Amino acid sequence: MSPADALPSDVASYARSMTETHAPGLTTTPYVVRHTARPRRVLVVEDNLDTGRALTELVRDIGHDAQYAINGYAALELARALRPHFVLLDIGLPGMTGFEVCRRLKQDPELRLARVIAITAYGGEQHRAGARAAGCELHLVKPVSAQTLFDVLESSRA
Repeated sequence: MSPADALPSDVASYARSMTETHAPGLTTTPYVVRHTARPRRVLVVEDNLDTGRALTELVRDIGHDAQYAINGYAALELARALRPHFVLLDIGLPGMTGFEVCRRLKQDPELRLARVIAITAYGGEQHRAGARAAGCELHLVKPVSAQTLFDVLESSRA
């Protein structure tokens, strides 16, 4: 019996489908049933469509208002409209890197307080240093568990 089998049928089905999806960078755990007491606005920026959609749905299932952008340009435009508390940002974006997206968010007086969390396959020290220099508050290496995501979004600084 897998951990997903112990969940209510709709959540178990979702957890199994998440496990079977082509969404590298996201792992599923039974924690998808946990809900936040403090809904936040979250912008997910990911160029892999499957990963972006899966991550956005997971954030919504936790109880947050999540929007998805497939590239840096769309992310900046959507951030101005959404004014997110959190930005879950892939670093390896085409056109405009996640580092540049983060720098631009931090330069905008209306967006600079958003907590930018790098969620990326790039785990080397040069990438961690680049994320810090750009203004990311946290650097997570894919795959990221649902529990880790829940804990990050529950942090009190946003």
